[in-house]
Amino acid sequence: MWKAASTLRLFVPVRGRPAPEIKWGKAEGEIKETAQIDITGSYASLVIENVDRYDSGKYTLTAENASGTKAAFISVRVLDSPSPPSNFTVKEITKNSVTLTWEPPHLDGGSKIKHYIVEKRESTRKVYSPVTTCNRMSWKVEPLPEGGIFFFRVLAENEYGVGLPAKTVEPIKISEKPQPPGKVTVVDVSNTTVSLAWEKPVHDGGSRISHYEVEVAPKDSEAWTVCAAVKALETVIPNLLKGEEYQFRVAAVNDKGKSD
Repeated sequence: MWKAASTLRLFVPVRGRPAPEIKWGKAEGEIKETAQIDITGSYASLVIENVDRYDSGKYTLTAENASGTKAAFISVRVLDSPSPPSNFTVKEITKNSVTLTWEPPHLDGGSKIKHYIVEKRESTRKVYSPVTTCNRMSWKVEPLPEGGIFFFRVLAENEYGVGLPAKTVEPIKISEKPQPPGKVTVVDVSNTTVSLAWEKPVHDGGSRISHYEVEVAPKDSEAWTVCAAVKALETVIPNLLKGEEYQFRVAAVNDKGKSD
């Protein structure tokens, strides 16, 4: 085992006639470009200075000549803080909370993960602030100000320190789908048109309402179709069949979706 920031030195005696072709490799990933490789007629060495968690793994030395191929395997374990938690996801957003989920780091740094640190940052600030330290792989961050915009990150910690963060790339707006519009009223009816009006939703879900969708269906039917998309609180629905009976409903839409 090697501690982070130390120097890794691998030395393997090599003999063969004719002189074999020697190659160093790594089972997962690439050997650092800064690695110093020295190959002579009697040995092969690999030196990596200032090692970190990403230098852990199985190294291979392959010798090949006309007589055949032989390989040596050396397992390297670097004791370091963990890599970022994997599969960091924003699972759910409401008007006052965000639920985050993640999975263990791919590299634990050679030590068991003690806990995870969840942090948040307002989009107008440069510094993250702590939310919680937990042993779970999900956390509901609340309460958050409705309409606020945040970045989130999570870090794993082991006995060698706090690792690298997994973080949201895009800012997260604290909002949800709006509530349905208020009472829908039939203002006027003609042979082929209906004029409708409605009230604003009691709550916009924390995000500005972009428009309203009006849907129509024959009476006693569930075959709803969108017949208008408007920004105003009223509209006229044309091209209706004279003598037919219809039902209408209106949904509010914001950047999180459409009201129920």
